[in-house]
Amino acid sequence: MPIPLPMKRCYYPASPTEKDTLMCWIPADELRSLLVRHGVAPHVVVDHPLGLEIEVSSEAFEEIKLNLDVLPEQILREYNVLRERGRLAASGMVDGAHLESQIQVQGDRVAALDGAVELRVSRGLAPEPEMSPGDPSEVVFRRLGGGRGA
Repeated sequence: MPIPLPMKRCYYPASPTEKDTLMCWIPADELRSLLVRHGVAPHVVVDHPLGLEIEVSSEAFEEIKLNLDVLPEQILREYNVLRERGRLAASGMVDGAHLESQIQVQGDRVAALDGAVELRVSRGLAPEPEMSPGDPSEVVFRRLGGGRGA
């Protein structure tokens, strides 16, 4: 059975029982781009040829030198706002660019209004990431394990 993977960066809970632990998926092409633009540790790209799943925390981001132009604390806060307001799809997955843009829009508005009013512009469910058609499970797991034999 094919296993689809998100085609763009996204955020989701670690598991149904660990809803307060947020994970981030970064596909391989975006990981390579982050290496060039933001100096992600080179071994990360080599060790994760299919992409990287990482916990959203300062410690995890610092370990691999991940800079997404928003802080992990901001990502967690915005994700929790979406969850509390019932704006997440049943999967709990949210498109990374959308979530990060909400943080930046919110920051710009708060700065412009001197923090006087909270404004959030989007309505409805937050968009989920687009998924790949998928590869056979043995290929996906082999690639996720470091690319041996892929």
